[in-house]
Amino acid sequence: AVRLSSEGGLVPVLASFSSQADDSGEVTVRSRDNGVYAVISGTKSFADIQGHWAQREIENLASRLIANGITENSYAPAENVNRAEFAALLVRAIGLGDLEGRASFTDLQQDDWFAAAAG
Repeated sequence: AVRLSSEGGLVPVLASFSSQADDSGEVTVRSRDNGVYAVISGTKSFADIQGHWAQREIENLASRLIANGITENSYAPAENVNRAEFAALLVRAIGLGDLEGRASFTDLQQDDWFAAAAG
């Protein structure tokens, strides 16, 4: 499940899915924001994760819009995750969406891509 952000992007939100015997189902979205929500389906993979021990997990997180690659086709699975990337993954995974927090860290600027997540 996603919410359409004010900038036009898709923001992952927490949701639970239940299905019935007649192939119908129900989605419960948990979000603190009002807005336009949708249920989407898709798969995402990267050329450099083929055969990697974490391929399935990376594809799962990328398909749910939680993990992004360093480019559209590259993930760099052997690289270390820094604190900015970890904060962004965590914020997306728990459904906090696009935050406008203010980080008080001296080593980041408010216009850094990860400033809201760090805040």
